[in-house]
Order: sequence, then structure tokens, then C-alpha cells
Amino acid sequence: MLPAGYNRYFKGSKYSNLKELRVQAQGRKYRIAFLFTGERVCLLLTGDVKGGSEDKRFYKKLISEAETLYEQYLASS
Repeated sequence: MLPAGYNRYFKGSKYSNLKELRVQAQGRKYRIAFLFTGERVCLLLTGDVKGGSEDKRFYKKLISEAETLYEQYLASS
């Protein structure tokens, strides 16, 4: 389990188990969207470098991409 501050649930996602992994390397802030399936499999769905003050736009795009990829995963299972 990761300590607080390294991950959190996304607000505004239609999937209640969609989370954000927060990683920092070489001065860059990376955000990775992930979730655990009902079978307890972790899916790393998408990620990007977070920069600037465009939080709403950044997260809206990240959540949308993650939901689309998860729905594709569900359709192929």
C-alpha cells in the first residue's frame, strides 16, 4: 500500500475505482491513471507529465483517456 500523497481517487470519473498514481522524477511530475479490476489485477491505463496550472483540462483529458482504455479492456475481456 502506498502512503498518502502518492495516490488518490479521481473526482469526476464514472469509475469509482479509478485512481491517480503521483510520481516525480528529474523535476517532472508524472500522473498515471490506474485501477484494480474485480479480479484484483492492476491496470496502468495512461499517464502524462503534469505541468503548469491547467489542472482541470489536464485531469479531464487524463480521465477521459483512462475511461476509454478501460472500456476497451472490458469489451475485449
